[in-house]
Amino acid sequence: MTTQQDAGSSAAFSACTASSDVAAGFPELDVRGIPLDQRCPAITAALEALAPGEGLTIITRHNPLPRMQLALGPMLATQVQLRSIAACPSCWRLSLVRV
Repeated sequence: MTTQQDAGSSAAFSACTASSDVAAGFPELDVRGIPLDQRCPAITAALEALAPGEGLTIITRHNPLPRMQLALGPMLATQVQLRSIAACPSCWRLSLVRV
């Protein structure tokens, strides 16, 4: 399992299904069952629905950052902060916080 976290987080990922953000109660959006052309709109809508300080964990089969940066570039740059990212053989978990 590959793990990266921001400097302010001391909790480690013990498994792909257990991160500090999930334990903190972040809702999850599992996009693995959403058709590819509908994923970015679903993620955008979920992020826009968050109040500042609220978070969301996105679950997908692959690294979501390259595609999200293309589709959500301005939003990712100004309204959302990456909290943590984890990868295991079956999924990627990306936790984001609305700023």
